[in-house]
Amino acid sequence: MKRGRMNAEVFRTIAVGDVTSYTLSPSQHPARLPRTYRGVVNRIHGGARMVSVWLLDEELEALNEPVSIDHIQSVAKPDRRELHRQRGQITGGPYA
Repeated sequence: MKRGRMNAEVFRTIAVGDVTSYTLSPSQHPARLPRTYRGVVNRIHGGARMVSVWLLDEELEALNEPVSIDHIQSVAKPDRRELHRQRGQITGGPYA
């Protein structure tokens, strides 16, 4: 997917385990603006057009936060080796 705002059709293809890049809305009080975060989708809230993600960034690793469809920049479908790597890195996350 190209960087930018995600449309509803692409949003329907998101699955648990996908890696997303996203920004935070000002109402979520991000510590550093602007910034792109990376996380693994662990829950999909289709009706609310949101996903919950476990952060992959080292200083914020394993934090869980909601991300709106409007703030998702990109989505990647990891291969099995990537999923195993993530399972080893995220303590207490969806792969623990």
